[in-house]
Amino acid sequence: MTGNDSIVLDNIIRQRNNNSDNVLPDDEFFEIFTFEQILKKYDLSYDELNYGKIGGGDDGGIDGFFLFINNGFVSEDTEFDNFNKSPYIQLFLIQSKRSDSFSEKAIEKWISTTMNIFDLQRKAEGRGQKAEGKKYQLKL
Repeated sequence: MTGNDSIVLDNIIRQRNNNSDNVLPDDEFFEIFTFEQILKKYDLSYDELNYGKIGGGDDGGIDGFFLFINNGFVSEDTEFDNFNKSPYIQLFLIQSKRSDSFSEKAIEKWISTTMNIFDLQRKAEGRGQKAEGKKYQLKL
């Protein structure tokens, strides 16, 4: 992104953050803003965007983890009995960066975490990841 584009984007993000009900540090709001843009077609609420936010020091390179079944947002309160035998499942694993580029290490970390999530030979309890007090676990 060019210098002017970065300046304009930073100003848009700062203005949206200041106008929101939940003013956050710029980096945290940038993650929410990124999720909102990537997942725009799902029209998620702020709470839903924040629910999928797992970024932190031990996030495995994943800042956002969003699961949709039949285009519906999945949270811990979702009743899975309501889905048919052939559900349409979409998983978004998002890494947000404010820098001009991704480092090779950041990409390798993201790939490694993603491979661990989908490694069917790992025990299910080994897949849980704590992030900011939330427990995420993929059960297959």
